[in-house]
Amino acid sequence: MMLIVGTFLWTGCSGFEEQLIYNDAQRAHNKKDFKTAIRLYSKLLEDDPHDKIHPDNAILRYDLGVAYIDSGQRRKAMEQVQALKKLKQKDLAKQLEKLLDIADTF
Repeated sequence: MMLIVGTFLWTGCSGFEEQLIYNDAQRAHNKKDFKTAIRLYSKLLEDDPHDKIHPDNAILRYDLGVAYIDSGQRRKAMEQVQALKKLKQKDLAKQLEKLLDIADTF
């Protein structure tokens, strides 16, 4: 089951380069290239010594969780649910959990 990632303007990025990486991740995800999407979303979540990339960005964690669901990596998707809860993003965490439940029925 393919879950299409919505098109968001990632407001957590501080620069044009990060926005391009995010856009590339979404394109890869929509083309079912989950490995690339996961790599790019993860890259944006990594700590950056210049503090240009925001590791606590909830939209990125949600998108990464969806990519994990689409690639069949349930445990890693649950890690993103937990990270969203830790960030007090209960609505996004709940939505990702629902997607996990739907994916489990296929």
